Amino acid sequence: MRILIIDDDAEEIELLVRFLTRHSPCDIDIAFDLEEVKMWLEKKDYDFVITDAFVGEFSATEVIKAVKERKSSPLIYLFSEESNPELIKKFFEEGVNLYFRKGFKEMESMVISIRNIYTKLKKE
Repeated sequence: MRILIIDDDAEEIELLVRFLTRHSPCDIDIAFDLEEVKMWLEKKDYDFVITDAFVGEFSATEVIKAVKERKSSPLIYLFSEESNPELIKKFFEEGVNLYFRKGFKEMESMVISIRNIYTKLKKE
């Protein structure tokens, strides 16, 4: 399973990587800025992209655009403290597939969702 994580919170990333790799091996790459996002998307095809709503000077909108420019079509998870319903709706309209609020329990749910969807996709 290949995952690209886009966030600017190193502690959050570390915890997420631990959760993701606890039960199954994952190929995980991390991007802290939009140039790294584009570089990783050029190098690899991902099953999942996990992004915060806002990372430094850019937003999930730019991440979604960068993903759509590639031939692969990973599922895009928004994992963020953002709670503005209009903004979340906008991200869904642009191409986000799932949204989870940041937090320990939510992270656990998101990781279970990723594993379940990946398992289902592998069977098809």
